[in-house]
Amino acid sequence: MMCLFSSILKSGDLACLSTDNDGDGCFDALEGGDNVQLSDLDSEGRILGGVDGDGVPVFS
Repeated sequence: MMCLFSSILKSGDLACLSTDNDGDGCFDALEGGDNVQLSDLDSEGRILGGVDGDGVPVFS
C-alpha cells in the first residue's frame, strides 16, 4: 500500500498504516465513534469485511 503525505509515528511507522496512531493500546477504529465493536475487528485492529465502491468499510 502506498501512502501519500503520511506522517511518521514515534515508532517509525507510517501513520496511514497504523491501527493505533496515538499508541495508547486501543485500536483507532474503536476510538472513532462510529459504533465499531471489538468483534468487528481482526487481531490487528483492521475492520473485518470488505469495502463499498467509495472505500467505506462494510461490516461483516
